[in-house]
Amino acid sequence: MVGFGFMDNFIMIQAGGLIDSTLGVKFGLATLTAAAMGQICSDVSGVVFGGVVERALSRIGFNPPSLSQAQRKLPLCRNVSMAGAVIGVICGCLLGASTLMFMDLESGDRQRRSHETFDAWNQMVDQCHAIGARYSTIYSAGGDVGVAIPQSGIVRDCAESGIILRCERYNFESTPPTMCVPVLTPDGKVVAVVEFKGKKIDHDVFTEDDEKLAEMLASHMSIIFMTKMGDSLNR
Repeated sequence: MVGFGFMDNFIMIQAGGLIDSTLGVKFGLATLTAAAMGQICSDVSGVVFGGVVERALSRIGFNPPSLSQAQRKLPLCRNVSMAGAVIGVICGCLLGASTLMFMDLESGDRQRRSHETFDAWNQMVDQCHAIGARYSTIYSAGGDVGVAIPQSGIVRDCAESGIILRCERYNFESTPPTMCVPVLTPDGKVVAVVEFKGKKIDHDVFTEDDEKLAEMLASHMSIIFMTKMGDSLNR
């Protein structure tokens, strides 16, 4: 029963954690739903591999006690058997639960909040018509969601410097005017970069007024980030 309890709890925790951090984040499943799906995986494994543990123990010399049918029906024998099964399952489940000490228990919740933050950012940028940009892209410094910051270029320069950068010297036909705005935490850490590319008015460039609007937008994005992810930064 120790082996059964260990396998049951171990598979449930591992499968539930994996489901919570993948399907749970993608489809917005509750943690209890992920735990229930993990339990399904554990029960199926128990049915498929039910006799594996017993056969393995039998090979190394742990055989059932040689008791007659009459002895097995005695109240004392039944009580001892029940107590042994209960204690064995408890010990096995505790051993299986010990894997929690080596797992990142906040991973699923952190990824879920990252996706919520990124969705809110996308809505804000899409609704910011005052800047008048044709295209906009959000680059994530963490790389958990969205587009990762490239290794070179104006976006990388903006992330490293932490200041707004405007590039207006390119040809309008091949490369439109570009403005990159960093999203900063209160301590000055860059968590994302918003790239605005091209103006809706032909042959127009980003101005200082656009820069002020973008800075205000980045400030609101920072507030959302700290509201959603501030606790994980402080840990």
